[in-house]
Amino acid sequence: MTQLFLNGVEIPLTRGSYKENRGHYQITGQTEAGTNRRDLIRAGILGLSVKLTADSTTKVLLEGYNEEASLTVKYYDESTQTLVSWDAYMDGLSSDLITDGEWDCSFNLVDLEQ
Repeated sequence: MTQLFLNGVEIPLTRGSYKENRGHYQITGQTEAGTNRRDLIRAGILGLSVKLTADSTTKVLLEGYNEEASLTVKYYDESTQTLVSWDAYMDGLSSDLITDGEWDCSFNLVDLEQ
């Protein structure tokens, strides 16, 4: 089961998928004494890479979401078999025309608190 909701609207993924990414936020630097240091600020930051074939209506909807500062995202997590909800923003929206009215779209959903 593949489900994705952006601001409560289900994004049709009949010909699409998403991939969960877990990253971390870190600060690296050097102390006055010259030793290197790495401070892990936040681990396990959630992100989704999404690819789908969209009709023109869905493409326009995604373009609108790309302009918003924040989105409420819900997606089906296969490992827990639940809908996971979090706040994110859309980054890197790309659309390529396949045929008249059909688009290959891809984008990333990035944790807002990163």
